[in-house]
Amino acid sequence: MKKTLRRLALVASCLLLVVVAGVTLAACGDNSTHVGTFAELKTAVAKGGEITLDKDLTFKAEKKGDLIVVNKDTTINFNGKKLDVDSTAFEEDIFTVDGATLTLTGNGTVTGKDCFVVAVNKTANSQVVVKDGTYKVLETATVIHTFGGKIAIEGGKFSNTQEVGKTYGSKYLINKQDDVKGTAEIVITGGEFTGFNPAQNSADGTATNYVPATHKAVETAEGSNIWKVVKK
Repeated sequence: MKKTLRRLALVASCLLLVVVAGVTLAACGDNSTHVGTFAELKTAVAKGGEITLDKDLTFKAEKKGDLIVVNKDTTINFNGKKLDVDSTAFEEDIFTVDGATLTLTGNGTVTGKDCFVVAVNKTANSQVVVKDGTYKVLETATVIHTFGGKIAIEGGKFSNTQEVGKTYGSKYLINKQDDVKGTAEIVITGGEFTGFNPAQNSADGTATNYVPATHKAVETAEGSNIWKVVKK
């Protein structure tokens, strides 16, 4: 009987959530930090590790520094939730990766207005890995941009709407800064891209190809201009 009670107590303790420094830590077997506000997300990213969204998040940047710098290896599990960020006032990016790896997973939907979803700095070891999810930017050319670090896209859906009066369409949907076009690495092995063919585009000049030889980009339907990257 005593052993049974101990087991029940252990199970009960595993169901408890412990709140530490403004974020929720799940106990027993879940190493992820659970967040329910944008402030909690920013705090958790500053510490690195695995993070899980428990709620849809909406945030409007009011001043420089409001958005998120990733300088420790971090995995964000969107857990099917939404993240909507309006950066109209400052045009800072939702995530700026600086000397670390940011991994995005969990089939979330991330929308940025007047900003990139991710900017990857030139700092050594800076990279973003996208596993899945939906990523779109409003009144902006680029969803993910590199200033020198690596972009690895394994899945997900990517789209944009352009600024009024501009004519670039989705030409720069995934893009490199001009001065690192010969050195920054973009590798796309999965995903769907609206208005942008990862294997044949002009983002870095004529016949830009971000798809390795083991994969190919195919149009999802004739004339759809939605391109899916698959294995050959």
